[in-house]
Formats: sequence, structure tokens, C-alpha cells
Amino acid sequence: MRDAKWTTAGATRCPNSTSLGYSKTSAVSGDWIRYVDENDTVDFTARVLGRLTEMPDDSLEDCTGWLLVYRMATCLTHGYIGWVNPERVREVYGHNRVRSGILHALDTDADQLFLEALK
Repeated sequence: MRDAKWTTAGATRCPNSTSLGYSKTSAVSGDWIRYVDENDTVDFTARVLGRLTEMPDDSLEDCTGWLLVYRMATCLTHGYIGWVNPERVREVYGHNRVRSGILHALDTDADQLFLEALK
């Protein structure tokens, strides 16, 4: 990873994030985001670790202000560290909202989840 500086303080505005439902329009460290690739075709889920505050002078793209994230693999068995342009973010959710949903899915018997889905 490039030699960048980052912080966990402060919020980053995500101009294309919806404000419908529980989604927010800015992300802070600990939040979960859904973002899309450059072609708007593939969705990713990631947890925000912080935001980039300073990039090295190495003639590569300046990513100052981008989110530093832990992106989950589709199978949810592992993840990757990466940077996300805030303009690519479509949804932002607080840590506790996502945590409760994941724990419910993990801790509830499969038969009970099936019955809940039928309601």
C-alpha cells in the first residue's frame, strides 16, 4: 500500500449515498458502506476504517479524502484493505445497525429464519 497518512477522526460526505431508510449521507470510522465499481455494475460491502488525509508525492492519483476500508469478500470469509472514492458510495449504515442484522442471521436457527421470512 502506498505511504499515505490517514485518520479515524471526522466524517466524510458521500454525495451519492441515499438518505432513505436508515442510510446516512456521510461516513465515519466504524460505519458500513455499500459502494459500486467504476462502471456502476458491481456492488461491494466494506467497513470504514478512516479517511486518507495525505498522499505521497509519487505522481499517482491523489486519493486524499477517500475512505480507507476493509472490503468483505462476497463469501464473507475474508476481506481486503482498500480505498474508496466517496462518490462511489451508495449507502452508509452505522455499526450497530449492521451488527444486529448479522448477529440475528448467525444466531437464529435456520428454520426460525425461514418462518420469519414467510411472515
